[in-house]
Amino acid sequence: MYAGIEKSRIGCNLHGALQTVMGIAGVVPIVHSTPGCAIQQFYAAWAGGILSPYWSGFETPASNVYEKQIIFGGASRLREQMKNTVKVFHGDLYVVLSGCEAEMVGDDSSSMTAELAEQGVSVICYESAGFKGDVYRGYAGVVDAIFSQLPAVSSLSGKTEKNLVNILGLIPGQDLCWQGNLQEIQRILGSLGVQVNTLFGYGQTIADWKRAYQAELTIVLSQWGLKAAETLRSTYGIPYVEAYGAFLGEEETALFVHKIAALLSLDTEKIKPYLRGEKERFIHALRQLTEYYVTYPYQKEWVMVGDAGTIRRYGTFLNRVLGFSLKRAIVTDAPAGEETPEPSEDLAALAEHISFSKDSGEIAALIADSKAGLVLGSGLEQDVARRLGIPHLIVSYPSEAAVILNRCDVGYTGALTVLEQVSNLIIAHERCTAR
Repeated sequence: MYAGIEKSRIGCNLHGALQTVMGIAGVVPIVHSTPGCAIQQFYAAWAGGILSPYWSGFETPASNVYEKQIIFGGASRLREQMKNTVKVFHGDLYVVLSGCEAEMVGDDSSSMTAELAEQGVSVICYESAGFKGDVYRGYAGVVDAIFSQLPAVSSLSGKTEKNLVNILGLIPGQDLCWQGNLQEIQRILGSLGVQVNTLFGYGQTIADWKRAYQAELTIVLSQWGLKAAETLRSTYGIPYVEAYGAFLGEEETALFVHKIAALLSLDTEKIKPYLRGEKERFIHALRQLTEYYVTYPYQKEWVMVGDAGTIRRYGTFLNRVLGFSLKRAIVTDAPAGEETPEPSEDLAALAEHISFSKDSGEIAALIADSKAGLVLGSGLEQDVARRLGIPHLIVSYPSEAAVILNRCDVGYTGALTVLEQVSNLIIAHERCTAR
């Protein structure tokens, strides 16, 4: 028997798919489900740092099926909604997303979509019932669906572009700094002469998704990008490399750059000046931090709450650079297909204790039991941190109404941002408690 979850921080499969397609300019979602599914995703997006610049939950096309369609089937209602959506909204690609009720009564959304595609409309379907999984699986599923179905409704070029790479696994909205992180990755690799196809965010359209089939390499930043990367490799021969958790700080970023450079056969001599310059910039920042480091108690025992990738990123950086000791890591995205999760070796090496939980009550108890002096997590951990009298920094979803437009927590720029945030948090807390 399953136990209830207190204050769940993760939406359903449909929500994950919807927020993913909303991160691509020119893509029009069509939700085939009961009233409220799309609007719930809209409200959840408020906790993800930024709302979609392309769609509001109030205008998302939806079939809004009621009892009649549940009893007699909603295929005709979906057909009507698709026809009306194409008339009202111009799109480079339409994505039909079916919800729980539509799939429980056996509506054949794929066949309805195929009918529209036969009329020359670029449209695909992803069966995204919420009971099939959570937000992470929604992202993984819809991205794979786009790559699998797009060639059937669009014309593609088969020519490989030299030094073009795709980025997969960074989930819009679920990663609070997804826009800034993609831009930082683009900045770093672009400085080496690599063309970066981020697929989401500013300037990214279906044209970039069509171009993805011409890439020389796919970079997978979390397990949730692996399914689509496998599709690109098996069908189009595009190899992929795993870089779970991305990278944060001078050391980890340099290792990442060398790995990509080797896979793309880049001239390593031309890379050295760039890496040297970034290292000098990072050291310059650390020198400015020295007096604060010896004056205030930086070497904290801490707890981290978030998805596995974010924990890897922050855990590696703060433990190595600031001498932190990660007492407990609480992972909120259990590995796909595992009933009893086991942490990976690199994750287990970062913390004394690893827990897997999505229950806010259980997470609060684990934080209190750790006796740690610092919490990095979501907005849901604010209450327990306040109760324990320890500083708390929001770095994972949900953020609870924080606006994040360009902040990043990967690479070189992200390292400086994290150093600033953590330093200001520790200093403010110490000054407050000293009064």
